[in-house]
Amino acid sequence: GLDYGTLGALNEYAQWRQQDHRQVIAFTDTMARLFTNPFPPVVIARNLGLLALDLIPPVKKMFVKRTMGMAGRLPRLARGIAL
Repeated sequence: GLDYGTLGALNEYAQWRQQDHRQVIAFTDTMARLFTNPFPPVVIARNLGLLALDLIPPVKKMFVKRTMGMAGRLPRLARGIAL
């Protein structure tokens, strides 16, 4: 029943999505650091992680949903539901 164009509604939405933005930034930074690190134990762990993603379909599906932004609490439009 809210008017989605009001400043209060827009601020509430922005605050809600801010956590997701922070998570995306942290994840992206971590991936960049992980894939540019030449330290052998990190390389081995990275390769094992990629192998696990490939061999365990439920983990891969969860990872894909998360990285596509389709996991967690989403706005109605992101879920394909009309306002």
